Amino acid sequence: MNDIEYIKRFTNKFKRSKFQINELFESDSELLDVSVLLKNKLLAISTDTISEEIEYGIYNDPYLIGWMLIIANISDLAAVGALPFGVLLNLNFENIHKNDSDYFDGIQNGVLEALQECNSYVLGGDTNFSSKATYSATVLGSVNPTQKLMRKGCKEGDLLYSTGKLGLGNCFAANKIFKLNEEINFKPYPRLLESQILKKYASSCIDSSDGFINALAHLIPINNVGFILDQPFSSFIHSKCFSLSKKMGESILAFLAGILGEYELIFTIPKEVNERFLSDAINNDFNPVHIGSASDDMKILITGDEKIVSINYKDLLDDTSNNIEEYIINLRKLLRTNNG
Repeated sequence: MNDIEYIKRFTNKFKRSKFQINELFESDSELLDVSVLLKNKLLAISTDTISEEIEYGIYNDPYLIGWMLIIANISDLAAVGALPFGVLLNLNFENIHKNDSDYFDGIQNGVLEALQECNSYVLGGDTNFSSKATYSATVLGSVNPTQKLMRKGCKEGDLLYSTGKLGLGNCFAANKIFKLNEEINFKPYPRLLESQILKKYASSCIDSSDGFINALAHLIPINNVGFILDQPFSSFIHSKCFSLSKKMGESILAFLAGILGEYELIFTIPKEVNERFLSDAINNDFNPVHIGSASDDMKILITGDEKIVSINYKDLLDDTSNNIEEYIINLRKLLRTNNG
C-alpha cells in the first residue's frame, strides 16, 4: 500500500466530527468550525507520546497501544475538567509492521474503541514508517472558564482523594519488565464524567499517568503543602499490588512510586464542601477513594499501615535516570532510606 491507501485504510472506521469542514485529503490543515464548540469556553490542548513503554516491552499488544494513545491524552483533559472534541494522531509505525495486518488492525481497533468511549473523533494527523515505533496524539477540548480544574489551589487540611484504587499501572509494568507471568488486566478508562463533578468542588487536580507519588510530588511545590496518607493501604491500593509485592519481595510502596500510572485523577476537596461533594458523587455512581489530607509540612508522610514512611518530594523530582533500570535501583534506595 502507498501512504494514501494506508491512511484511507486506517481511518475508514472512524466517524468524522460534524464540526469538521474538510474531508480526508481536502486540505493541508484540518478545518473546524469552533464558533459553537468554543462559545464562552476555553480551548484545552494536550499532547503525549507512547514510545518508552513500547521500547521496554510494557505495551506489546497493539490494541493496548491504540487504546492508551487516546486515553493517555484524554486523561490530561479530564484533569482540567475539559471534554474532548477531537484528536490529531501522529503514527510512526516500525518498518517490520508495515504489512502486518493483525498489528495494524489492533492499533486501529484500540484507537476506535477509546474514541467511542470518550465520544470523540480523529480530526487528522500524520503516518510514517521508521526503525523505531513512536505513537503521538494531540487532543483538543473545551472547558467553562469558571469551572476549570487546576493543579494549584490546595490548602492545608484539604482532603486527598483518587477516582480509583492505585498502583495497577506499576504492577502491569513490573510484570512485563521482570517477566513474572502474572495475569494483570490493565485497561484504564477516561475519568471524564467524574471530572465534571470534581470541577464543582475540587481545589486541585492532577492525573496519575506518571504514578501516584510522582503526582503528589508535583502538587507539593505548586501549593506549598505536603500530604499525609493516613488511610489503610487496602482502602486505596489495588489488590493486585499486594500479591505482586509478596511475590517480588518488594515494598508495596514501589507500586505507588513507580512511573507508570493508572490514569486516575488525584484531587483535593476542601473540608467545608466535602459532604456535598460525596453526596453528589454517590448520586452519580462515583465512589471516590479517600487517601489522606494536605499538611503544612512539604513532605509525603505515609502512616496508613504499621510503618511510618516520610518521602521528600525533591528526591523524586531530582532523579535524573536516563533509563528504567536506573530508576528502579534509585527508587528502591529511596524507599529503604525513608522507611521509618
